[in-house]
Amino acid sequence: MNEDDAKKFHYCLPYFYQPFEDAEIEQRTMVKISFPSEPPVVCDFNWTFEKLEARDARLKMIEEMSEETKEAFRNIKFYKFYPQLSPDVPRFKTSPCINRYYGNAHQVL
Repeated sequence: MNEDDAKKFHYCLPYFYQPFEDAEIEQRTMVKISFPSEPPVVCDFNWTFEKLEARDARLKMIEEMSEETKEAFRNIKFYKFYPQLSPDVPRFKTSPCINRYYGNAHQVL
């Protein structure tokens, strides 16, 4: 899959924000920034501060949620459906994985 197709694919993925899960993918926080000028400007930038701001915003949002909303997020369940086996449907491997945002289904049907 080329880079443009991958970007289109990731753009179309459904996303579910689960505020109670703090399972972010560990990423490097230091990036190199270069600006093409004469002479070229090159510097390092650390994203750690921005991650802390996002975490603080998430915690504030959780704090402001009603108990009913918090309970709904805690009890949410995801189901993954596959077609029933028939002569017209080829056999395929089933998996509980929905995608990287939803994670695994609670039940595969």
